[in-house]
Amino acid sequence: MGMESKRREGFEAVYREYRELVFQTAIMYTHNPDDAEDIAQEAFIRYYIYSAHSVVSNPKNWLSVISKNLSYNHVKHAKHERLLNEDESIEEMMEWEHDTADVFFENMWKREIVEYTDRILDAVKIRNKRWYDALIYAYCMEMPRRELADCMGITLDALTSMLQRAKNWIRENYREEYDHITRA
Repeated sequence: MGMESKRREGFEAVYREYRELVFQTAIMYTHNPDDAEDIAQEAFIRYYIYSAHSVVSNPKNWLSVISKNLSYNHVKHAKHERLLNEDESIEEMMEWEHDTADVFFENMWKREIVEYTDRILDAVKIRNKRWYDALIYAYCMEMPRRELADCMGITLDALTSMLQRAKNWIRENYREEYDHITRA
């Protein structure tokens, strides 16, 4: 059995065990099953990406924190969503036509984003473990900056500087991948 299939089996076991917990956490904040399902999916995608680079010693807590932060951010940003008029469809509002080719290329692009992100995170982890931890907690887990600074035992300004140095290093060493990801 290959390494990738073992990783996939491990992920599937975590998914089976905690999918209800993640969904219930999301629904507690959003009060909307569709939004909660989307948040749960995003939480498990982030878990899958993170677990490729680091060992998650407590998946239950990790997923709980992620789903809470994603839900909180979703609720915060949902206030700014625009409602449709009676005569307006979603496609008209977004000026988008559903096309299978578009869906295919969108999925390919998402796969590239994951591959580039994996490559960059591997390099950052080798370069500087603290940068890696700060990036993961700040951007993948969406932990509030002040809370992250406290957990890392540094000031908020030091954390901000650390994140900026890490992003600058990524830009310098992975310009093409970085540009591709930031266009996502």
